[in-house]
Amino acid sequence: MQIHREPKPVRHLELTVGKKGPKLPLSPDDTPNRPVALSRGHLFYDHRPMHIFAVLLSRQLRQPVLDLTGLTGFSDFHLEWAQDDPTGAAAADSSPLPDIYQAVEEQLGLHLESKKTPIDIIVIDRADRIPIAN
Repeated sequence: MQIHREPKPVRHLELTVGKKGPKLPLSPDDTPNRPVALSRGHLFYDHRPMHIFAVLLSRQLRQPVLDLTGLTGFSDFHLEWAQDDPTGAAAADSSPLPDIYQAVEEQLGLHLESKKTPIDIIVIDRADRIPIAN
């Protein structure tokens, strides 16, 4: 088998602190972990670190979200947004709720930005059907 590595741009989202600063309430250290309330267009998640919130956003947005906020400690995340319908069409204009990107900015004081970053991938150049002795 013959392989080589080459960089390939991969699309992802970067989560940073918004221009006006975060609007997240910090949780006291003794706050018990409560179950997650996650449904279409709603996310209520108490006493969790920022990197866990980034994972939840990754699942909602179906692409990697990197936590670049630098925020430490535990926070309460309460987020509501206009959910896209299953066909991929945007939510109806009559919804008073913003899309998820605006909701993150307005409700949490955080910012999501789409980026492409190259990562090394392994490319198989040739593979013999019958193994060759060493």
